[in-house]
Amino acid sequence: MPNTYFKPNAKNTGCLASFSFASKGAAIFVNLVKQVAWNPKDKTGSFSGGIKACVKFSLGEVGAIINTIQNRNEPFDFYHTSDSGVATGSFKYWEMPGVDNKPGRAGFGLTVKNSEGEFKVPFTLGEANDLAAYLNFARTHCYSAIYAADKKAAEEYLKNKANESTPPPAEVTQETVEAPPKIDEEW
Repeated sequence: MPNTYFKPNAKNTGCLASFSFASKGAAIFVNLVKQVAWNPKDKTGSFSGGIKACVKFSLGEVGAIINTIQNRNEPFDFYHTSDSGVATGSFKYWEMPGVDNKPGRAGFGLTVKNSEGEFKVPFTLGEANDLAAYLNFARTHCYSAIYAADKKAAEEYLKNKANESTPPPAEVTQETVEAPPKIDEEW
């Protein structure tokens, strides 16, 4: 169940961001696609055939993104290496003051840079809250999968341990027990 944000613009510099997760792999992904066209009549953008990037986040990194959203404080910066190269980026809160009697704006931004270029995705405050809810949902499913795998492994271990045929312990007799060393009374 992905969570997708379409962010086209008239300058044709928009981006699509689709978040998804793999419970068994305990990973959360964001697939990014650059905008390729703009329809001024409908004010819609097209992403079909756009340049793509994919970033895999750990559960801890997702926690940092959620923290940024909830507290509107420290930006989350990342540096990832893979076989396909290096990806760097950030997720951060921003504010823009009002101009000409227009109210100010605030939101969040995800920026990813890799060998394909730079991908920028803005989020309104409402979208960021929605993203935080989705990321918490994804983390819950990942942790549930980890717990289920650990529980299954423990049950299999105990089952195998119970099925092992272990010889009964040797009978303890006076002859098999060594006498404790004598303590020198002058000591």
